[in-house]
Amino acid sequence: MAPRGTNVIDEFVAVEELHALSPKDMSSLLQEEESLVLKLSSAKGVILTVDVEKLASCLPLHLMACVASSSNEPRLRYWLRSVRLLHTLSSLAHGYPKLAQVLLQDVKIRMQILDLVTYMLVVLANMEQEGRGGGFIAVLHAASVACSLYLLMAFISHDWLDIAHVLLDHPKVDVFMDAAFDVVKRDIVLLQVKLRSLSIKLSAKKTTFESAERVAQVTALQCEASLQVLQHLCVAPNFRDQVLGHKELCKNGGILKLVLAVLKLQLPPVFSNSKSLKATFSRSKAKALVMMLTFCESEQCSFLDEVAAEPNAMQLAEQVAHEVLLLVKGALLEDPRLIEDEEEEKKNPMGFMHITSLRLADIFSDDSNFRNLVMDQIAPDLASVLAVHPTKFQERWCGGPVARELAVGEQDASLIFDPFEAAGDAMAAAAKVGAGVCVQEEPCNPPDFQIIPLAATAHQTRAALLVKLFANFFCFNAEVCPADEKDRFMHTFLRYLREGPLNPSHPLFFLSYERTAVRICENLHTLYDYVLTLTSDTVVDDDLVLVSDFAEALHHQMCPSSVSVADAPLMSFVRDGHEQKLLQWKNEREQSERWNRLEQSRQSGNDEMAGAEVAVQASNESKKTEMDELVKVEEVPHTSGEATGHEIETTPFATMVVKSEGVDQHSIQHDGPSQGDVIALQHVSMKLENQKSEIETEIMVVHEEGESGSANFTEHEDAGRGEQESEGVNFGGMVTPASRRTSRDREPYSSEHGDESQPKKRKRNIMSDQQVNVMEAALQLEPGMQRSPKLIQQWTNHLNSIGPEVAYHQLKNWLNNRKARIARQEREKQRQEEGDVLVTRSEKSRRARSVASDDMDSPAEASSRLKDYDIDQGDAIPLKLSLQVSRTPSNAGSDGEPHNSSSSLVKWKVGDHVSLRGKDAEEMAVGIVIRVEGSWQGHILEDESLCLVQVSELKVARTTKLPFPSSKAGSSFEEAETLLGKTVATWDTEHMCMVATTSTPSLV
Repeated sequence: MAPRGTNVIDEFVAVEELHALSPKDMSSLLQEEESLVLKLSSAKGVILTVDVEKLASCLPLHLMACVASSSNEPRLRYWLRSVRLLHTLSSLAHGYPKLAQVLLQDVKIRMQILDLVTYMLVVLANMEQEGRGGGFIAVLHAASVACSLYLLMAFISHDWLDIAHVLLDHPKVDVFMDAAFDVVKRDIVLLQVKLRSLSIKLSAKKTTFESAERVAQVTALQCEASLQVLQHLCVAPNFRDQVLGHKELCKNGGILKLVLAVLKLQLPPVFSNSKSLKATFSRSKAKALVMMLTFCESEQCSFLDEVAAEPNAMQLAEQVAHEVLLLVKGALLEDPRLIEDEEEEKKNPMGFMHITSLRLADIFSDDSNFRNLVMDQIAPDLASVLAVHPTKFQERWCGGPVARELAVGEQDASLIFDPFEAAGDAMAAAAKVGAGVCVQEEPCNPPDFQIIPLAATAHQTRAALLVKLFANFFCFNAEVCPADEKDRFMHTFLRYLREGPLNPSHPLFFLSYERTAVRICENLHTLYDYVLTLTSDTVVDDDLVLVSDFAEALHHQMCPSSVSVADAPLMSFVRDGHEQKLLQWKNEREQSERWNRLEQSRQSGNDEMAGAEVAVQASNESKKTEMDELVKVEEVPHTSGEATGHEIETTPFATMVVKSEGVDQHSIQHDGPSQGDVIALQHVSMKLENQKSEIETEIMVVHEEGESGSANFTEHEDAGRGEQESEGVNFGGMVTPASRRTSRDREPYSSEHGDESQPKKRKRNIMSDQQVNVMEAALQLEPGMQRSPKLIQQWTNHLNSIGPEVAYHQLKNWLNNRKARIARQEREKQRQEEGDVLVTRSEKSRRARSVASDDMDSPAEASSRLKDYDIDQGDAIPLKLSLQVSRTPSNAGSDGEPHNSSSSLVKWKVGDHVSLRGKDAEEMAVGIVIRVEGSWQGHILEDESLCLVQVSELKVARTTKLPFPSSKAGSSFEEAETLLGKTVATWDTEHMCMVATTSTPSLV
């Protein structure tokens, strides 16, 4: 440790003598010596010499050895002094390049620091602490944890995102995570025990209030600092996802245990007047809530779904939700704090505790696992919110002075943690004399904060979140909610209104039932009018529509009707005044551009509903007709060629007879059919019978959907339109209807969904129909978009410019869900195809002869249709062959050139190579069909006989006008390429011809 000829000391003496020196004091001593060797006098008067460079290089390993050797209280005090000295040396190194090279630039030292921090957290998390929380171990333990965690910032980086990446590369990162969450949770528990102990001592007058408050405040600040480290680390997406992938923390409830411990922190009544302790507790709860919110919004996986899968974790989550809703109750009903001095307020910022609890309530209420729990607990508070005096309601929820006071009262701040000062305060607070009375040797340094400025819209946030709660509760999603939960919120809310504000004994009851109901209804409409003026970034359109529907439904359920007050003139006057006010508000809303847009969207949705009902009826009739036209398998007599007169030689065997409109009735008869042929035909007979029963079931289901006014029929119709059309199967020259999707393949749906007072099914994302259509078109051009973060961000920005705000992770989740849905549909389709009957060689030869004899096809086409199947080798041909391209002999080409085929005989599909013709039949371009269904730039492709084609070769000038121009896709080929990045055009199928090709050009 020191040069020869001087007093050589060990690390223990160095730590005891040097830990109290601040970086400034130690720097002054080094400047006097002009080297990295310190000379100082010990408490016993002995001159000591310390080589700072050598001490810095061996101190991490020395401390790790000490941690491994002992875990009693005196050693805990020594650990804290050693960590404090490490922080001092780290600060000192910035002014001494030689010391910086040893401490901050040596990879070996940095790895030792990472191992030291991880090992200290593991040991501190497993210390025997039972029964000792009332002593001073609580403050020392909390300080050791906090100062150890901040070693990462001292030696690794000052950016927590960089620290998170370094930790992820460490082989013991999972051990670090587990220990960090566990040890901070233990500190929170020790803090609560310490507060009870101090409260008892104050009651027994064994200590002074100032000393007790100092110990409590120092301990609470150390816990807040540790929570802040975890919060900063979890901001990094990769670190957060790693935590969610940790079974102990996610599925076994490690995260929830920490959050629950923080939310259950209670300040004893004896400290109720301590502003500093109140603020510290509020900030700590805010940090825990923010961390919980971060996990719930993760893009990698659904935290709440993972928790719901484990019974123990789900029980913890329900307890957390209960604590969150207690804070929500305060956010909804508590009066704002009296702020006398804003500068004094900045010394004790409260954090976003209430606002973050409302955000979490929004997430819980939108999750099917927690929706009912949150609804039952929060509905009484929502009833009380709407029942207050209209003036008070507007002041609190409509941007009034109370709303601004509440925003100022929740000033968010980040704790500026100084490990050297914090360790000194902890050791001073832990000093004991006599009978355990704490002696304050010097005043505790007040904490410093980095105040986060309030946003200009901070006073609007509460109103926006209140609207989200009403929207989430009123929304009914038939895909995730049982049918019996429809209108559950309305019934629950009305019940709590009758038990609460509408009850004459309730403080918020106003003169009569009718007047109280009118007040509640008008307050809700006032809230709607206010949030209607906010930006779509604050409140999305879907939530506004749902709240509007809820207000209308509540009005009809609760407010007096003309019949109920016919015999009461006074109540009739109240009702008439209320109706006039609602009408006046509606007239004023017509001046709002956003309201008009919402009404147009709502009207468009109603028109689609009406069209869907017509389509359902037409589909029902079509299905019945198709069922009657199914190919029937009958046993008919085989007539021998030698038979004459009435003498007929009959041989019973299965023969297919077509009874279909538009096709000549004929039968295929063969002498001596093979056994395989008979088995195959019997199989077909069984399958057709099953198909008939399935269609009957499907007709019944579709009929129910049509009567209920299903809002999602259009989507189902688009998905299965190709299957509903008459796309036949060519089997031995006979056309049979193709198999259809059965009712078992449909998404679960409730027939009760069509109630006019209930909003249409709300999807879990917040994208409008226009945004969904834009994304569907974009995915035709960029099918691998979900693998490109850059593309996702670009399209997120574009979607936000044309509709409601969509976050990056929401768009990514939508892309992943869409991909999974398509994969599921493909699997179902594959299973159906695997169940189709395979035809043997003899059947294929008969099919070939029948195809050649069909008057709709030429021999060349028959050969082309079957060229992909090796008939001579006896390969089986799938039963479901479609009339993809049926041409007349006069139009059929022979050399692979485009054919002018009738569009009514062509079923275009994605990937077809086509020639685009103008009105004068001139070829304008060659391209590939990329979309045949859905909507594009205001056109319904299948209804208007249009296809979306990506041009691969242009035959005319780039400035040539498109037949279907638009502002988004351009009016010419050149503009389309400029706006979309690729030349994409909408084309009439009547002017499209199939192109024979041997290769598929890339769409990239």
